[in-house]
Amino acid sequence: KALKRDEAHEGAMYWSGVAHLYNYQFDEAEDYFRKVVNKRGDYAGKADAKWKLAQKIVRAMPGTPAGKKMALKEKINRADLAVLFAEELKIGVLFDRMPVQNTGFQTPGQATQTANVTVPNDAINHWAETWIKDMIRYGIMDIEPDGNFYPDDTINRALYALAVQRLLVVATRDESIETQYFGEAQSRFSDVPSSHFAYNAMALCTERGIMQVDMMTRKFNPAGDVTGADALLIIRELQTSLRMTF
Repeated sequence: KALKRDEAHEGAMYWSGVAHLYNYQFDEAEDYFRKVVNKRGDYAGKADAKWKLAQKIVRAMPGTPAGKKMALKEKINRADLAVLFAEELKIGVLFDRMPVQNTGFQTPGQATQTANVTVPNDAINHWAETWIKDMIRYGIMDIEPDGNFYPDDTINRALYALAVQRLLVVATRDESIETQYFGEAQSRFSDVPSSHFAYNAMALCTERGIMQVDMMTRKFNPAGDVTGADALLIIRELQTSLRMTF
């Protein structure tokens, strides 16, 4: 009603932008927030933050209902990552398109016809159980030694890089990827030693343009949270890398 009374009222425009954002109408939300920011009024500050989020989501182009929902998350967890890989990266389709070799190799998609997947204790009846099973079946994500998956554990940037590295190894069947950058005398990052457990994965992802570092400080920020929008942007870069591979 406020918007109908005064279409130029910044408060009404801001909340209209919020409504569009959380109804997954990201282009419309971006437009509302941009207009509020340009007014330079009381709502400009928080509108700017929402505008940047909407812009990032539009660039990430979530193509599924699950992806659109995840795009709004301030930080993702292991279950979210399983869903994003399955739905937005479409791992099953990707792997079934892998070239056939004459060595008896089965693609993960072919292997699913005979493979029995153990469901982790804490994934039974979990909302993401189906996607978690897919990631375990494809060898992208693992069950911990205690039989749990820990679906609600937060994924940081280092762990995301490790997941991307594992996916690339499975997709290309090139296990040397996991040690490609081991032994570098000088770290590529100002905040990560080359002895870090995820150093190879971080170097791999930045070398291929899949993940970014701060250009000014050369920091990777391995412990930093991964937002849903950032996770989607990384997936888009990963798709580009995989297209180049195949």
